[in-house]
Order: sequence, then C-alpha cells, then structure tokens
Amino acid sequence: MVIKSSPTSSKSSKIEILFQIGESFQTENPEKGILYYEEILGLTKNKKNRAKAIHKIGVSCFYLSQYGSALENVQKATKIRAEIKDEFGLMNSYVVLSTLYRINSHYDTAFKYAQKALKIAEKLHDETMIIDIYNAIANINYELLEFSAAAEIYERCLALAEKIEAKQQISNALTNLAMVYDEQGKYDLALECYNRSLKIDEKSKNKSDIATNLTNIASTYISLKKYDLALNYLGKSNEIAKAIGERLTIANNLYNIGEIYLKLDKKVEAKKVLFKAVEIAEELKHIKLIGEIYDKISHYYEAKKDYKKTVYYIRLSDEYLTKYQELGEDDIKNQFEIDRNFAEQENRIHLMNQQKEVDDMKHKIAVIFILVSSFIVILSYYFMYRMKSNMNKILTIQIEDRTFDLKKKVEEVEKANKTLAEEMKMRKKMEKQLMFSERMSGIGKFASGVAHEIRNPLAVISSTAQYIRLELPEN
Repeated sequence: MVIKSSPTSSKSSKIEILFQIGESFQTENPEKGILYYEEILGLTKNKKNRAKAIHKIGVSCFYLSQYGSALENVQKATKIRAEIKDEFGLMNSYVVLSTLYRINSHYDTAFKYAQKALKIAEKLHDETMIIDIYNAIANINYELLEFSAAAEIYERCLALAEKIEAKQQISNALTNLAMVYDEQGKYDLALECYNRSLKIDEKSKNKSDIATNLTNIASTYISLKKYDLALNYLGKSNEIAKAIGERLTIANNLYNIGEIYLKLDKKVEAKKVLFKAVEIAEELKHIKLIGEIYDKISHYYEAKKDYKKTVYYIRLSDEYLTKYQELGEDDIKNQFEIDRNFAEQENRIHLMNQQKEVDDMKHKIAVIFILVSSFIVILSYYFMYRMKSNMNKILTIQIEDRTFDLKKKVEEVEKANKTLAEEMKMRKKMEKQLMFSERMSGIGKFASGVAHEIRNPLAVISSTAQYIRLELPEN
C-alpha cells in the first residue's frame, strides 16, 4: 500500500533534511551549511524553525570566526524564541551566547548567560543540558586560569554524567579534565582522562570525537617531548578525519605534525605538511589557523636561514592574526552596544509581555464579569421563570380544584334538580291519578246513586211481576 504524504508533511520533511545537511557541514564547511539554513528561511514562516535556522547560521559564523555576525544572528534567534516562549531553544541560545562572550573575554556576561541557560535546564529537568552548561561555566574558569575551580566543576559534570549514564557527557567531562591537567603539567592524569574518553568514543563509534581525542593525546605527548608517540596518534587522527571529511581537524593535525618535524629538524617534511595545512585552512577561510601556520612556516625558513622569506611569512602571519584580532576587537566594540540594545529589547519585550499579561488579565476579568453577570441574570430569569412556573402550577391546581368542586356542586345541583323534577313529575302524576280517582269515585257514586234509583223501582216492578206471575194461571 502506498501512503501519500501531504504537501505540509513533505515540506516539513524537507526542512528537517536541510537542517541535517546543514549540521553536517557546520564545523568543516560552515559557509556551505549557511546556504542550507538560508534555504530553510526561504521555505518556512514558522517562527520556531526560523529561529532555529538563524541560530544555526550564528553557530556557523562562530566556526568561521565571524563573531560579530555570530552574535547578531544568535541574539536575533534568542529574541524570536523569547517571543514564542520556546524555552528549550532559549536555553541553547543562551549557551552559545555564553560561549561567544567567553571567547571575546567578556566573562561576566558569559557567566550571566550560562546562569540563564542553567535556570531553564533545571526547570525543564534536562540533566544532559545541565551538564553541558556546567561545562560552559567551567570553561569560563579555565580561560580565567582558575584551573582548580574549573577542575572541580568538570569533576561535578563527570559525576552527574556517570549518574545518568550519559556517555557523551562523560567523554566531554573527561576531555575537559584532561585539558586542565595538561595546563597544570599533570600529564599522567591528562593521558588517563583522554584515554578513558577515547574508549567511550570508540564504543559509541563517534569518529569525530575519536579523532579529537587522538589529537589531544598527541598534544600531551608533544608536551612530554615524546614525538614518535605524538606522530603516531596524529596519524591515526588524520586517517579518521579524512574518512569522515573533517578538514579542519586535518589542518590542525598537519599543523601539529609540521611543528614536530621542525623540532625533529625534519625541514622538508615540515614544509610539505605545513603548506598542505595552510592550503586547507585557506579553503576553510579559518583566519586564525592560517596566521598560526604561516608563523610556523616562518620558523621553517628561519631554520633554513632564508631571512627574506622568514620576514615575508612573519608579516603574512601578523596580517592574518591582526585581522583575526581586529574581528575580535570589532566584536568587543560592538558587543556592549549590541548587548545594550538586546537588553533594551529584552526589557521592552518583558514590559510588553507584562502589559499583555495585564491586558489579558483585564480581558479575562471583563470576560469573567460578563459571564458571571450573564450567569446571575440567567439564573435570576431562571428562578423567576421557576417561580412563575410554580405559581402557574399552583394556580392551575387551585383552579382545577375549584373547577372540580364547582363541577361536583353543579352535578349535585343537577342531581337535585333532576330529583326535584322527578318528584314534581311524580307529584303531577299522583295528582292526575288522584283527580282521576276522585272522578272515578264521583262517577261511582253517581252510578251507584243512579243504580240505586233505578234498582229501587225495578225491585218494586220485579216484586210486583213475581206477584202477578204467582197470581196468574199457568197457561
């Protein structure tokens, strides 16, 4: 069965894929990554996705050492995330802002943003981010050369990471601890931490971190002047970096290899790898690394006693490093203004949010008042209706009772009338019968009188006839 995806679903998938592609280029080819993030901005109006893309552009600018642009974009993303109340996004923005201010030596501001990020992480109970933010705070101490304080926080990060079994965070904490031990000259402890971190990365098959750890171990061996071991680890790191296309790591490794060759007086090999390193750094437009490599190349020509080229590469190195410092200085000059504007924007947003909350509260109170008033009115009408209905029912019952009583009385009257009528009819009948009887009695008396009157003569006649008969002869 074929499932057809909707245009919205397809667009979302495309945006997600573009994010993944952009992230794959973010460290090694940031300019290419920026193109993908800009494409996302052209595809979506969703504020959350736009904020994420702008944030990623800022991070890419950071990898290009364009700190002003990085700061501008991350702060723009932070503003959008504050508007839409994307707490997780805000937390990530604050972490990057902390890093940017730390790099430009604004440690108080860096600490402030780290604290803001930590507050959100603790609210969200995001233990992984809590560890990362503690790492960021420890990095500030590290750059302030407060190695004991940094080590203490890194150890706390390690303990937290081990508690939740977060392998990546354990590895990061061990790497950071190793860097502190390196600075303190505790190389054995540094190597122990690097190797523990390396084992974790090898188990998780995180090739990028494996390459980084191998480079770090090599740096420690360089400090111990164990150059053969250092070259061995740098070679392994380079093989992995080539396999996964991490060109910046390759350039850094070649720079370190060139430095070792110079110390071992292998000038030809040093020249070859250093020029290869600067070629990659120029392709990546990594200004600081270019300047550092040209400085090493000047050492090569100094060892060759070619002072003309030595001066040329020293000047070239100074040009790039000055450019890098100027970029940093411009950022430092702009940061206070940007930060002030951003603080004003945040304050305005905060005031607007407060006003919005007040307006929302007023609106809610008005709505609640209207609803309560409406409810009271409706309730009043309802009770009035109920009372009226009950009164009507009572009146109806009373009317029905009265009607029933009246009907009953009417029926009684009608019955009485009927009885009376019947009695009157009977009386009339009896009166008629009485009158008839009286008439018949009168007639009887009359007939009796008549009969008496007739019978008397007839008796005389009969007795006379009988007498005559007796007297007469029988013939």
